[in-house]
Amino acid sequence: MTGALTIRPAGDEDRLDWDRFVSRTPDSEAAHRWDYHMLLAELFGARLFRLIAWRDDRIVGILPLVYQKSLVGRFLTSVPYLNHAGVSSEDPEARERLAEEAGNIAAVVGAQRLELRGRQGDDLPLPQWLGKSGYTLDLSAGTEALWKQLKSKVRAQVRRPTKEGYTTRVVGGADYDIFYRVLARRWHQLGSPILPRRFFDRLGRVFGDDLRFVLVEKDARAVAAGALLEWRRRVEIPWAASDLEHNRFGVNMLLYWTAIESAVSASAREFDFGRSTPGTGNAKFKLQWGAIESPLVWNVQTAGGQGDASVRGAGRRDLVARTWRRLPSFIVGRLGPFLAARIPY
Repeated sequence: MTGALTIRPAGDEDRLDWDRFVSRTPDSEAAHRWDYHMLLAELFGARLFRLIAWRDDRIVGILPLVYQKSLVGRFLTSVPYLNHAGVSSEDPEARERLAEEAGNIAAVVGAQRLELRGRQGDDLPLPQWLGKSGYTLDLSAGTEALWKQLKSKVRAQVRRPTKEGYTTRVVGGADYDIFYRVLARRWHQLGSPILPRRFFDRLGRVFGDDLRFVLVEKDARAVAAGALLEWRRRVEIPWAASDLEHNRFGVNMLLYWTAIESAVSASAREFDFGRSTPGTGNAKFKLQWGAIESPLVWNVQTAGGQGDASVRGAGRRDLVARTWRRLPSFIVGRLGPFLAARIPY
């Protein structure tokens, strides 16, 4: 690389250049898009730190950071809610300098936990964390071949809900409300505050036709639902949920198979099941579809271990979850969005 490298905060005047960089850079993700960060700032009051690297009058790297403060800690994350968005750059020096500046900002704002959630951060000068893996399915073989590759038990589980009278459909982003009701019920059962309804409304405006929802219904009521986000011929499912009383019929299996079929129909090359902790039930669920497990190398820096309070299994987080599950629905509906906006899911 030639020319001096400059790292600076991105301003409104950089918006077009930022999005052009995102559109042309192979490792950029949907969550790198400028409008997604603006959604978080305008809806939640989140404090943004967008870093931009310039060399020879052109952008060679970006890193979006979101600062959140809650009862479980102070967090600087790249970025919350969607699956991936770490340092985006093909310039080794720019990658290193952007990560270093993230560490500096974390110290200045007093963040207890800094997380750079890229797919591969093993080249960055921050501690590596291997607590999560990604799960992706190659769709190039087509629906018929993918179906034949499934074990007979999985195919039977997919078929069962249809025999029991369940139906499926895929709807546009404007129909987020049906999906949201299923998600809210399930998150309450899990002990997690739910993101506000308007978050998904705004998400549809940001991503347009690239955001869809897959629904499993019976008697005109959605009992399982998932969000599908398309980016560069990859379809990911950042959120999915099903009602517990219908799980014994395998509605979640039908949900995911319908999502995979929809991705193939959209000419996607890859289906991204999102991230999970290896060895858990969630990870095994994803592997049964033929997904490939790939360790995610995040960069995580904590201040005296205090930032670990947000990690599943931490005492404070588990106590909050147990308490939350016991609260009445009307309280959860009012408080949940306020709290969720301050937790870096």
